Amino acid sequence: MTFLKLTNRKGERHVQKYFYKLNANNRINKIVREVYLRNDISCGIEKCNICENNKKKLLDGERSILILDLNTLIKYMDFLYDCDIDNILIPLSIYDYIKSFNKILYKKLRNLCYDVDEESIIEGSSSSSSFNHNKRFCVFVNTFCKFTYVEDNKDDTNGFNKELQEIIKIVIWLKHHNNKLNIKVISNNKLLQEDCYNNDIPCSTLFEYVNELMKGNDYKKKNKEGKKFNMDTLKMYFEEDILNEHNDSKADHTESTCDQKTYHTLNNLSLNSNNNNKRPLYEPHLSKSDMIQKLRENKIIKGVFSVICVNKLALVKFSDVDEIVIRGTKYMNRAIHNDVVAVEIIDEPNEDLYEEDYLEEQISPEEEEEEIEEEVEVEIEEVGEKVKIEINNMNKEKLQNSYIKNEDVKEKENVIDIYNKNNDIVQKDMINLYEKKMNITYDKQINENIYNNINNRHISEKKKLYGKVVGIISRCRKEYGGIIKEYSNNLNNIKKKLMFFKAFNNKIPYIMIKAQLEDELRNKRVIVTIDNWDIYSRNPLGRCISVLGNCDNIETETKLIYNEYNISTREFSENVYKCLPPNNWVIPDEEYEKRNDFRNVLTFSIDPPGCQDIDDALSVEFLQQDGNIEKNYIYRIGVHIADVSYFVKQNSPIDLEASKRCTTVYLINQRVDMLPKLLTTNLCSLVEGEERLTYSCIFCFNKDFDIIDISVKKCIIKSNKSFSYEQAQNVIDDKNDQSDTAKSLRLLNKIAKHLKQKWSNDGALELRGNTEVLFEFEANDFSKAKNLKPYVCYETNKLIEAFMLLANRSVARIIFQNFKAASVLRRHPPPKHEYLKELNDYLKTIQVFDFKYNTSKDLSHSINNINLKNDNILSNILKVMVTKCMNEAVFISGYNVHNNDMLRHYGLAADIYTFFTSPIRRYADIMVHRILNHIYQIEELDKKYLDIIYLNKQVALLNDKYRNARFASRASVDFFSYLYIKKIGNQITNAVITNLKKNGIQIFLIDYFTEGICYLKRKDGFLFDEKKKRFIKIDKYKNELFHLSFYDKIQVHMQVDNYDIKCQNHFIFIKKI
Repeated sequence: MTFLKLTNRKGERHVQKYFYKLNANNRINKIVREVYLRNDISCGIEKCNICENNKKKLLDGERSILILDLNTLIKYMDFLYDCDIDNILIPLSIYDYIKSFNKILYKKLRNLCYDVDEESIIEGSSSSSSFNHNKRFCVFVNTFCKFTYVEDNKDDTNGFNKELQEIIKIVIWLKHHNNKLNIKVISNNKLLQEDCYNNDIPCSTLFEYVNELMKGNDYKKKNKEGKKFNMDTLKMYFEEDILNEHNDSKADHTESTCDQKTYHTLNNLSLNSNNNNKRPLYEPHLSKSDMIQKLRENKIIKGVFSVICVNKLALVKFSDVDEIVIRGTKYMNRAIHNDVVAVEIIDEPNEDLYEEDYLEEQISPEEEEEEIEEEVEVEIEEVGEKVKIEINNMNKEKLQNSYIKNEDVKEKENVIDIYNKNNDIVQKDMINLYEKKMNITYDKQINENIYNNINNRHISEKKKLYGKVVGIISRCRKEYGGIIKEYSNNLNNIKKKLMFFKAFNNKIPYIMIKAQLEDELRNKRVIVTIDNWDIYSRNPLGRCISVLGNCDNIETETKLIYNEYNISTREFSENVYKCLPPNNWVIPDEEYEKRNDFRNVLTFSIDPPGCQDIDDALSVEFLQQDGNIEKNYIYRIGVHIADVSYFVKQNSPIDLEASKRCTTVYLINQRVDMLPKLLTTNLCSLVEGEERLTYSCIFCFNKDFDIIDISVKKCIIKSNKSFSYEQAQNVIDDKNDQSDTAKSLRLLNKIAKHLKQKWSNDGALELRGNTEVLFEFEANDFSKAKNLKPYVCYETNKLIEAFMLLANRSVARIIFQNFKAASVLRRHPPPKHEYLKELNDYLKTIQVFDFKYNTSKDLSHSINNINLKNDNILSNILKVMVTKCMNEAVFISGYNVHNNDMLRHYGLAADIYTFFTSPIRRYADIMVHRILNHIYQIEELDKKYLDIIYLNKQVALLNDKYRNARFASRASVDFFSYLYIKKIGNQITNAVITNLKKNGIQIFLIDYFTEGICYLKRKDGFLFDEKKKRFIKIDKYKNELFHLSFYDKIQVHMQVDNYDIKCQNHFIFIKKI
């Protein structure tokens, strides 16, 4: 907390303000603060003779100064952020409200009002351009100014609320402060417009102001970096305003009628909650106060909403190992992937079903409607003739008024009702009776016994929890990248074209768009924001806020990947570059005195070909055994890591920027560095023939390759050689090469094999299969993929991996034992028991009965045994499938470690683990280096590392950024695979079935070393047998033709679709081999 000492100036007064805060025990406390109202608050206007302005961003008093009300700011934030408009004054009261109202909007407003580099708060970096830093947005501290402060008015009966009074007071004071100022209020509020008129203050809507601006001459002289105002831009941001203007215009009556119909069609489908003929599709969300109360009473659970298959299945994770299953659109209740939600536990009859019944799929609105109708027909058919007989004997009037309890059937009826299809009473009766026959009931009360025993059960023994979303605590994000498509729909027997947005992420539902599909949006990658999702709409309603570029373009698709995974691509700021040493920097003399000198020790690095950011190098020394028991070792191996913390000082601008980026992002065609290139490719990179500063782990081995001694030191090295993996392997394999380098590489290889075997015996998993691919391009032209081939993994890959793992294990133990509170560790929870059980069931169908998985040691031995059978395809598939069963490895702070199980890394069979070996590309490694500096009294650790709030925030950001970087890399591989297939043409190829779900099969393509999904539809004759986990193919007479099971060989048609959002390859089933 910051305390400000205020001098007692004449004329000042103070008031009391209060607010309510939820404490750690979920209790509401009333907080009272005394606020001093000052008379010397700066106006924020450049060249003001009265005020002392120390702000970096000041308004231009010679131009019109705009003051926007709250609703305008919220509604048009994207326009203000993206387009060429500025000189805007933001009242602090409005700024603070947006800060608490919406994090996404607040980040944008903050970037407009302040330089990002001024902030020291750990938050995700935004991708704002330098253009926004040149805009003039200024926050006026009206709540602390004596002349503009407005007290709360509890007796406000006229609807003229506090915010509107504040705006009027600010304008009046500014005019009194400087009568030459031209101030305009921007608002759609009729009361504010009327009051401005009474006080002789210019006031208009933002749309009216922009139209005036376009007609003026001043606009043509504006900054060219922003978007110019034209009709295409206005349609994107002012769709509703344009329609209203057309509606009022008699000259364009015909056009307005067309536009109005389009707009009202969307509203009729989504927004019009007053339509008495509609039935809600969802339950209303709880209010914030109700959610707080129910959280306190443990009636609802807070967790992260994770979609498995959109509109069908989701999980809500509320601890490391505990989660709740959410089934069906109704129970998902408008939650979107990664939202923080409130969930109520319910009873679920189908507990024997697997939690992941579907492959990730996103179907169009047209296909969804067809699928729903098809499911209704099938379900009714299954009830049989008994249904029809019993319907005739039932009271139809009673059936009409009865409430349909079944979630899936009710949802189907709502869809039919909304689109005015199949509304006859007989079908409704049949659905009702079907529900009754299935005896499906849903209890809305909380199952207290399940909830109270959540943390007392072992993961393999837990009963699945089922729930429904009752509220949204916070939305994850509101902007998505993708493509807009047209779909036809029958509304009142009139065929209408509706626009839907398909997101890059298949876990995001289709979004209805309030715009017309014109050339500027057709076949373009766009950014869309969600405006609303009410209880009457199957899909959320949104609008397009920007266009990235043409589909199928490398630059555009790369932008889309960056947007989807929230990766900042902005240039490093001037303040960051000021932290760098000069290009001709040399190691200072004092470092030679303080560090261990390894310049004359044989040292080399082994990396992928063309690697420039070399983090690590190995040194080898052959020592003579001197008979001393305490020094009974003959090999000394140094693992030397770039000393990045020497250049990146704590709390410097470059440190703050790195703490936000967290990791370097590698795509096929480019990379986004965590640090400037002067460090990553030069001063920190352990390049051949250059002296470099390192943080080193020195390991001493005896003749049996057992570790005798470990030490951590600051060193100076000079690498003798930079090898690629292939080059180093060739040296090892060349028996005629008896040089010191060759002998050292062979020794390292033997030690690495010894370490890997020891760890494998302990239960470490070797999951690297032959599924990684390598691209070859023509003359470094990424648009011309020449070849796609499997990535070759040499023994030298495993050699480097082994020594990096050894260093990370050793450093983890040191920092945890010596400074637990500040340590940053890497943990890997055990896999989900039910997923491994499902895999075991699959393997039994192909006569593999020796697959055990109770412990990591059992699982490791099972994988190794299958490797020994020389079935390379099965071995690769098994490794891929076991990897999918794994939980995600995460960073964790020492503060949050309560037992040894929380330290363990399952996949590596390590009792404790951290990241130490890649500080050039990972911020977590820099943090670990600083902890070592503190332990060895080299540099004192900043006190923020002892702040649990800071540490948890930073660790959470590390996990988020590291995960996003990994997903972005995969998306890049998928896109370039698509480009390669597009170049060579559609292919017919062989594949192996690796998994079966209700809506399709997962396949492994033997010739292309990659995975894919082949969707199988009921309408094409494919029926899923859930008990036997197989698909049955039937003909039109319902005769069985063949069945598809795990590990069956099939033939598929691999093709590309230019207009698919991810530009991925599609697979169509041809035949079983």
